Amino acid sequence: MANRPDIVVPHVYLDLSSGRVLVMERLHGTPLSDGEAALTGLDRDTRSRIATELLASLLDGIFVHGVFHADLHPGNIMILDDGRVGLLDFGAVGVLDGETRILFAVLLNAALAGDPVATVDAMLMAFDVPADVERGALRHQVGREITLLSVQPNVSMASFARMFTVLRDHRIGVPGDVAAAFRSLASLERALRLLDPHIDLVAAVRAEVPRLLTQVASPTAAAQAILSTTAVTTAVARRLPGQLDQIATSLASGSFTLRTRSVAHPDDRRWLRRSANNALGMAAGVTALIVAAILLFVPGGPQLTPQLSGYALVSAVLGFVGVVLCMRTVFRLFTLDGRR
Repeated sequence: MANRPDIVVPHVYLDLSSGRVLVMERLHGTPLSDGEAALTGLDRDTRSRIATELLASLLDGIFVHGVFHADLHPGNIMILDDGRVGLLDFGAVGVLDGETRILFAVLLNAALAGDPVATVDAMLMAFDVPADVERGALRHQVGREITLLSVQPNVSMASFARMFTVLRDHRIGVPGDVAAAFRSLASLERALRLLDPHIDLVAAVRAEVPRLLTQVASPTAAAQAILSTTAVTTAVARRLPGQLDQIATSLASGSFTLRTRSVAHPDDRRWLRRSANNALGMAAGVTALIVAAILLFVPGGPQLTPQLSGYALVSAVLGFVGVVLCMRTVFRLFTLDGRR
C-alpha cells in the first residue's frame, strides 16, 4: 500500500513480536465502527474518496500482490486525526498464488460482464471440480444467478453468496483463501457504506477490474511466464530421448511392464465395498436360516418349559436374525444402490 498515501499500515516492531504476538505502531484516531462520530469534519467528497481508496487497496492486495487483509470490518478501520485511514488487526491475512489471482480476476470480470460461459470456464480451472460435474447444468445455474445480479439495483456482495450455493450443489470446492477474499469484500462493504451510503459496490468493483487485469496479466508478467514455461519444457524435452531409449530397451528385452488399477476411482471402490457388504450380509442371513431350520427338527436338547426346548428357542432367534439380515440386504439393493 506504499502507493496509497491516504491509507496507513502501522509499523511492525519485529524485535517485540513473536509467533503468537504481533506488536505494531499505535495509531491515533477513531474506529469507523463508531459511526458518524468517526466521520465528523469529513465532507462528502472526502468520504467518497476514502471509500474508493479502501476498495482499490483491497483489490490490489487480492489480485496484484496476492496478500490481503482478510478481516476489514469497520472495527479494524480507523479515521486518523490527520484525516487519513488506518488499518488494524493483521492477524487474519489471505494469500493467493499468481495463477489463482489471474483466474479469480477473469472469473470476477466475466461474472460482472454477464458472461456465464467464461465464468464457468474460470471456475473449472480455479476451483476443485469433480470429474463428473454436469457442465451444462452448471452453466445454466450460473447464468441464471448472473442475470439476477445484473437486474437488481445496488447489488451487495452478500448477493454473491448464491453463487457459492450453486458451487456447493455441484460439489465444487472453493479454496479457503478465495473464500476469504470474498468474505473480506463483504466485510469491507459495511465500512464503505458507512463512509458513502450511496456507493454501488458492484459498479465500483467493475470499474476497477480492467485495471487489475492489465496489471495481473501485463506483457512483462506474460513474458516472464512464457520464459519460465519454455525453460521447463526445454528441460523436459532434453530428458525425453533417454526415457524413450529406456522404454525401447525394456521392450526389446521383454522386461517392459504396465501397471493398472482396476478400482482406482473412488466410486469403484465404494461399489466394491457395498457389494461385498451385501454379499456377506446375505450369506450370514441364509446361513442363520439354514441352521435355524436344522435346529427346529433336531430332537432332544435342554427342555426350558414343557412346550419349549432350548433348540427351538435358538432356532427362533437364528431365524429372526436371518430374516433381518436378508431383508436388510434386499432393502439396500433396491434403495441404496441408486444413491450417490
